[in-house]
Amino acid sequence: MMKNILIIVFLISQIFPQGEWLPGTAHTLPQGRWEYGLFQPVRWGQSENREISFYKLTALLMPGVTIKQGWGQQSGWTISTTHALYYPTPLLKMVAKPGIGGMISPEFEIPNMVSLWNMVLASKDLDQG
Repeated sequence: MMKNILIIVFLISQIFPQGEWLPGTAHTLPQGRWEYGLFQPVRWGQSENREISFYKLTALLMPGVTIKQGWGQQSGWTISTTHALYYPTPLLKMVAKPGIGGMISPEFEIPNMVSLWNMVLASKDLDQG
């Protein structure tokens, strides 16, 4: 019974229109708009085609920032790119412990690292007719 309810909820959530400015879409936030969430990134619309975001819960262990740059629309598709920069060293040093709690052996020296992540996003609005 519970499985059927979960399937129905999932299907209904996919049928109805989703928010235009969800983090996984190519749409950027309007200029000056802020969005906050406990498990979602803090997002700020710097301009009409640029959005800056970061995760506040992981900022102390793995600081990072993401920039989404909108490139406009072509043939009904909204195109944007996402560029992220992370510093995972504090998190990796925290999990380098001896014993059961450690995920990385303490015999390894964790160097300073920077992680770059890039992605191209394309979104198309479905006809609501």
